[in-house]
Amino acid sequence: MLQKKIEIKKNENHESLGKKLAVLGAELIIKSLDLIEAKKAEYISQEDFSASYAKKITKKECQIKWNIPAKNLVAKINGLSPSPGAWFNHNNNRLKIIKAEEINIAGKIGEIIDHNLTIGCLKNSIRILEIQKEGKKILNATEFLDGYNIKKGEIIN
Repeated sequence: MLQKKIEIKKNENHESLGKKLAVLGAELIIKSLDLIEAKKAEYISQEDFSASYAKKITKKECQIKWNIPAKNLVAKINGLSPSPGAWFNHNNNRLKIIKAEEINIAGKIGEIIDHNLTIGCLKNSIRILEIQKEGKKILNATEFLDGYNIKKGEIIN
């Protein structure tokens, strides 16, 4: 009956977009009910050719591969954050990246480039801003590095 477009910002993630859509959906439901009550409702048929099925996301799909452009990896992190979450293994620890940004620095694929959790990708790098060790709370990168041993020059597979 009603539809509305919204801007998806570059730093938008699954959670923040969901909240925006919930508010928008609630507003449109109220407007729809008003139109139905006033007998002014006009229904719009869905075009089946433009509809698609989204299968369930598997844990394997959430595992980070560093051999893609940083821009794509940040989009993946945002799309999966905070749940189910994009993750990688380091020393038998599953680390979930909650928030990251693209950095215009080149490095080897999967290499820890600096002491700020910047990791090389196929093109450019990502800087991890928020991270979560499995079973622990979300920390910013500085807090995380205060209590976790990960070294510059390491390669994460």
